[in-house]
Amino acid sequence: MYRFWVQDRMYRKWVHMTYSAQTEEMKILLSWLKNNRIEKELTMRDLAERLRTQHSFVQKVENGERRLDLIEYLRYCQALEVDPIEGMRKVQNFVKARKLAGQ
Repeated sequence: MYRFWVQDRMYRKWVHMTYSAQTEEMKILLSWLKNNRIEKELTMRDLAERLRTQHSFVQKVENGERRLDLIEYLRYCQALEVDPIEGMRKVQNFVKARKLAGQ
């Protein structure tokens, strides 16, 4: 959770915002990516080589310390040889289920 100082003409206050890498939706997506990596028997270093980056990048992504933007997500999926739409469907199904549950 991060705190931001917000100043407007009418008020000043601290606002707590959740970093997107910490949301349940992002956790589901990151878990899906990690499970695909493991299923393909790739180490973090192997995946990092495919991404042409350092293994710490993969580690931070999988631990939720670093979020992926859309282009990075597509490249990550390409390196894992998985369909990025499948990951998005997992998140979408979670959101629908939560909405039906009234949360």
